Amino acid sequence: MLFAKLSCLFIVWILFFCEIHASNHWMVTESGLIQPRLESPFDMARPYDLLAFLNQEKRWDSIFDLFNELERRQIEIDKLWADVGRYTDVGRQIAEDDDCLKAGNVNVIDWYAALLEDGSNKIHPNEFLLPNPYYGPNSDIPDCKRISSLTFSMFAFEHLTSMRQRGNLTANPEFVLPELISPIMTIDQYGHWLTGVLRRNSSSWLHYHMASLYWRVRGSAPKAIECSRRALHYAPRVYKDVALGSLGMVLHRSGKTDDAIIVLNAAVEHDPKNYVSHFSIANAYTVIGEFNTSLKFYDKTLKLNPRMELAIKHKYGVLCHTKLAIRIKEIRETLNKLREELNDYNQKEAVWPKMQAEFLRTLKNGEEFDYRNIEKNSDKMSAITGLDIKKLKTQIEKNSLVKYFIDGPMYSDEKLGKPGIDAIDTIYSLERLIEHINKNGHNAAETSFQTEKPIDLNNINVKPTPSIPDNPFPNEAKPVTHTTNEKKPTKSSGELTSEYETGIFMYESMTINRNVEDFDKEVEWPSDELCKVVPKMPRNLDSVIPVFLPFENKGIR
Repeated sequence: MLFAKLSCLFIVWILFFCEIHASNHWMVTESGLIQPRLESPFDMARPYDLLAFLNQEKRWDSIFDLFNELERRQIEIDKLWADVGRYTDVGRQIAEDDDCLKAGNVNVIDWYAALLEDGSNKIHPNEFLLPNPYYGPNSDIPDCKRISSLTFSMFAFEHLTSMRQRGNLTANPEFVLPELISPIMTIDQYGHWLTGVLRRNSSSWLHYHMASLYWRVRGSAPKAIECSRRALHYAPRVYKDVALGSLGMVLHRSGKTDDAIIVLNAAVEHDPKNYVSHFSIANAYTVIGEFNTSLKFYDKTLKLNPRMELAIKHKYGVLCHTKLAIRIKEIRETLNKLREELNDYNQKEAVWPKMQAEFLRTLKNGEEFDYRNIEKNSDKMSAITGLDIKKLKTQIEKNSLVKYFIDGPMYSDEKLGKPGIDAIDTIYSLERLIEHINKNGHNAAETSFQTEKPIDLNNINVKPTPSIPDNPFPNEAKPVTHTTNEKKPTKSSGELTSEYETGIFMYESMTINRNVEDFDKEVEWPSDELCKVVPKMPRNLDSVIPVFLPFENKGIR
């Protein structure tokens, strides 16, 4: 009897220190061994709900289908992104192309370069009235509008928009005096001497043209145009090409290339043997992207002046740009495809966090499990499904970064598609952008580029008999939002301090106030009586700083 009691106590003592683990979900391995599975998708919080148990398999399949769809689209996105990186590698193409090598650094070629044609190849040096050398004063400047009045001229292309708005033009200084002038005087002495000559003869087209060169060196486009207008007005037909070339180059350097081409074409028609006019119009056609026409004028320039090295360099630069234009077209097409793929990817990816949360809410989890924590949801789903969700999360973050930059101000499809020489700058910007994203794509989570509203995982409602729709990939995932009509307590009148009294503008926040305020309830607000009572001008008007308020910021002071 005593032995039986001791045996029972010994068994109870052993059981007290033993831990027993049980499982109600089992799986058969490949070798036929039956083993328990602790992380089971069917270990549900409501195991007695038969319909929820049957729908769990649909949820399980939908998660795998969505994951596989995202992986498939990610492969296509990676391929397009690699193509963009290969197409934007302009340096390799320049290094491998003979024309680009002969042109040198294509990105730094000055397509606005001009020769200051002083007309010395047509006019006898005695007509310039140049002193040799000049040591006079340098206080006067050749302001052509003060020297003579010219309201309108039939020869000055007054119908062009840039000519009508010539007072708004700007151009960079050209810094180099003509070869005829530079050996004998400085730029200030040159201007003083020209002023004296024009005061003695206010109808000399040659000295008006030289005054235009003076203002081109100074970088004043409006004054240079005024002098060129008078030079065109007074010049004989045989010399008009000289004044037309100067006027066209001022317009070209001011960014009015289309109008400059009209003027420079007239200069070429007046004297087809002037290589300076051919070179200037070739540069203008290059800027607007008319490469075939510019090559034709470069050939004429070299035919008239075969030793002009600048024209040779510019010609090879145009040939290089024609080949880069093909690359630009490929970049645009690839970026458009990439944008479409990213949009489709984002629509499907937006369902992913919500689908995970819905699935996890049906499982038997600990009481402290936070469904709003996407990181914990991903770790839990990785343990249950065996999918590499962490890798998927990294890909999603990188895709968000790529989409932000493609749709943002860093990239402009309109600028890339614009013909001309500016597209190469966009390519170089894209090349730096791609390098930055590839280098810092893994840190995308640390950078906030949120463009859509986040999904509120805490408000997902899972009914006792949940079901998955037939189409698990909706076209658009709409986040759950909640509106509230609660008003925050306002400050008492004693707490309010006028910024005009302190001199400090105390704007608490620029956040848009979307609560329903009093003035929204009154249909006829403000009333006529209120407008009559309110003062027309605010007090302390000098202290008011003008601030731009967007239309949606109604209610912010």
